[in-house]
Amino acid sequence: MLRRIVTAPYSHLLAKLCDPIYNLSRIACQLRRRKMRLSAFKILSFSTVLLLGALALGNSEVVVLAQTECTITLQPSQSIQRAIERAPAGAVICLGREGGALPRAAESWKANLLIGKSLTLRGLHPELTRIEAQHQALPVIRIESAEPIEVTLDDLTVAGARLSDGFQVRGRAAVRLTRVRILHNEFNGMALADAATAQLSEVQLSDNLLSGLALSGEAQAQLTDAQLSGNGLNGLSLGDSTSVRLTNAQLFANGFDGLWIGGRARAALFQSRIFANFIAGLQVGGQAQVSLSDSDLSRNRNAGLAAGGQAQVRLKSSQLNRNGLVGLAGKDAARVELSHVQFSGNFNGLSLRDSAQANIQASSIQNNSFCGFDVLSPQAKLGGSPNLMSGNGADLCGFAPALVRKPLTPQTQRTQLQVPGDYDSLQEAIDAIAPGGTIHIGAGSYPVGLTIWKPLTLQGVGTPQTAFKPLPGRQLVGSITAEGQGVRLEKLAITGFLHGALVGLSLYGASELRNVQVLGSFSAGLSIGGSAKVSLTSVQVLTNGFGGILVGGAAQVNLSNCQVSGTLIYALRIRGTATMSLNNCRLASSIGTGLWLGGLTQVTINNAKLSGAVGALVIGGATLAIIQNAQLSSRADGLDVGDTAQVTLESSEIAHSSDGLAVGGAAQVRLLGNSIHDNDRFGITANSPDNIAECRGNKLSKNGADYNLAAAQACR
Repeated sequence: MLRRIVTAPYSHLLAKLCDPIYNLSRIACQLRRRKMRLSAFKILSFSTVLLLGALALGNSEVVVLAQTECTITLQPSQSIQRAIERAPAGAVICLGREGGALPRAAESWKANLLIGKSLTLRGLHPELTRIEAQHQALPVIRIESAEPIEVTLDDLTVAGARLSDGFQVRGRAAVRLTRVRILHNEFNGMALADAATAQLSEVQLSDNLLSGLALSGEAQAQLTDAQLSGNGLNGLSLGDSTSVRLTNAQLFANGFDGLWIGGRARAALFQSRIFANFIAGLQVGGQAQVSLSDSDLSRNRNAGLAAGGQAQVRLKSSQLNRNGLVGLAGKDAARVELSHVQFSGNFNGLSLRDSAQANIQASSIQNNSFCGFDVLSPQAKLGGSPNLMSGNGADLCGFAPALVRKPLTPQTQRTQLQVPGDYDSLQEAIDAIAPGGTIHIGAGSYPVGLTIWKPLTLQGVGTPQTAFKPLPGRQLVGSITAEGQGVRLEKLAITGFLHGALVGLSLYGASELRNVQVLGSFSAGLSIGGSAKVSLTSVQVLTNGFGGILVGGAAQVNLSNCQVSGTLIYALRIRGTATMSLNNCRLASSIGTGLWLGGLTQVTINNAKLSGAVGALVIGGATLAIIQNAQLSSRADGLDVGDTAQVTLESSEIAHSSDGLAVGGAAQVRLLGNSIHDNDRFGITANSPDNIAECRGNKLSKNGADYNLAAAQACR
């Protein structure tokens, strides 16, 4: 049917479409560019498509003809569901096109539509045509068929489902959405299930309570020029055996992940941006397979990309920049291949743990504040070719291999170098020195982000004359990787907190620090992990924020003639299966614990002073032997033992605490020849007599009470 309106000449019509009275200038102009066709003469058959403009010569009138493509044209007072039921398969149902004129305000239908046949539902524009839920617990639109059908929706908004998804597609239905917005639904914006397929172009799925788009079963979707933003859960969620292809899509500001993929799902992304999501830009797990090309995963709160399970991910010519914690995190048995990828401005560029594997080629890893590559377990594998690395807190940390880093300068045969002098940059000198060589460092304060992976000696002129500090805005001063065997640091200072660093040195290799000061890091002065073998002699770890020395993994550490003090939470914390011996050391925390032991650690202390809110805290399955003249004092318990820990305290002193020794849980202590005095409450308190396996030769005096009842039964 041909509908016509008579207007002024064509130029006047264009002005009318953009008249401010509609407050729709942008929309009208879009419609004009998309829909209008100019012709001096046009012959129309009964089945021709809409001719919006026919231009006559001179100042003659212009005839604008309404669309003839519509099988049915509806106004807001008319039922869409009734029209769907009565329309033949393949019908085109147009909403709000009566007379061919634009409405002065958006037109709304209240409905919960069920579509089981092939048809087209077409609005004027997403801001002009709106379908909202009429009843709760039902989607606004549900498309379902056991047989193949094709449903097309153009130029409208679907919104306001209560206790349901906004748009559901099930069975073997295929849908095509163009310029459609799906907003403000209490479950998912759009859900595809079974063997349903969808092609979405210029679609927006935003502000839905769960995901913008969720796929399950064997559903498939293609998204082009789409926006998925502001959803409470994920922008896009894939599970089961689903697949999706995104081209020029944007997924941002979602409450969890921009794109979440699990099960055996597959995804391919091209020229897409995933940014500013609360947890990860892209989260991949299960046995999912993902490829990304020419895409940007940046400015996400936690990770740009997080891969776990047995997922397989390929990235090419993409960016992972300015993510809060890590550009790419791999865990479990995930596999990642990267080529021509940029990591910049993250906390860690790439982090691997468990048995995750990554291969990286021809990439750039620069200006990440902690580590460029951080490999946290020996089972995790990082391989590839040398990559451009600079400006990171440290280029390589943990078990990261040197082969993935391009040196700043080639290695030489020289075994003695001077800085400044031979090289202006200390990292250049480290790259250049022959294995086993010595770098002599003059007095001065050196901004560095050191990566050490080979045997060498860094020798300053003394502390604090030779001092290392982090690069501006970086959180780490230096790293000795697990490959770094035989590294020695002498006569120098490592300063962090005054310059913003979280950690002074990360130690994973075999190294020795002698006559070194480590001061002023926010989290820990020294962080020792992996299977590191570390000797600290005449070392001072002072005024660091949360902790002085943190030891984990299966590290083996010897401390002698040391001082660790001025920390808030702990002076020395040991966890994992680490072992340590302390000789002639002082451990003091301002308001925390002098010595904090957990896990399955084993520590021997000889001739030490431990103080803090708690002198020593021993929990988990830790074993601690304190012998020969150890002194413990605190504002709470001098020595607090819990869980299943085993402690031997011999020839030592606990004084000036609230309780001298407190034992609980299934822990056991052996007390041999100690002096326990001047404690405010009890000298020794236990939950059960079984907590004290042996109690001989101890002297208790001037305590509030020497024993509580359980301790008295064991010791008297």
